[in-house]
Amino acid sequence: MSSQVTPLFICHANCCRSVLASYLYRQHCAGAPVLSAGLEPGEQTSDRALAMLARWGIDAHGHQPTQVNRGLCDEANALFVMAPPYVRRLLLEYGADLADKTYLFADPFTRPRSLGSRRHTVADPSFDERPIGELVSEYGWMRERVSQIRDALLGRGQRPIPAASYLELLESVDPRVIEPAPHVIVHSHEKGCKKPDPRVFEIGCRRLDVQVFGGAGHAQPLVSSER
Repeated sequence: MSSQVTPLFICHANCCRSVLASYLYRQHCAGAPVLSAGLEPGEQTSDRALAMLARWGIDAHGHQPTQVNRGLCDEANALFVMAPPYVRRLLLEYGADLADKTYLFADPFTRPRSLGSRRHTVADPSFDERPIGELVSEYGWMRERVSQIRDALLGRGQRPIPAASYLELLESVDPRVIEPAPHVIVHSHEKGCKKPDPRVFEIGCRRLDVQVFGGAGHAQPLVSSER
């Protein structure tokens, strides 16, 4: 496979998680093409993301949140998505055929046995008020993940498992769910955020338990509770 393979990292707003992934990938793979986008792009990059990347020696102030579209999806060789609801929505809105090259960033190398309880979700540190040093330590696993992704794209690492192989699980996922940081109630990604009881968030009138990768209390973000 050509060394010019291009990954597309996707989150909700292209303000934090997909920014972290794309800039870490760019740092690890100097000169390699990389894309990032959001299903509902925000107005600006999260201050938390900028501060975290700065600790890794990366300046991302030039980033502008981008709306995902079919053209970007077609340009990319592989799509790495930060949560199952985003995968479901992506396939519904931009084409079911994308399932053949769409993967869950949290663990693209293991076929999910369940997508319930917010499994296989990368937590959004945008609203996490812990010190940046703690976030950098906790999300350090993303550096290894982008390295693994690069190797996989070049055909020299583990083979990622596409969403096409677990479509039946995705059918049970609500594409309208917005995955928040572990300690916030979210009415929209960028606005109306406030703190709730720990590990609970609200969408409309529903309250759901949260289980996410990379959030507070998950120092081993790649270990699923399914095991």
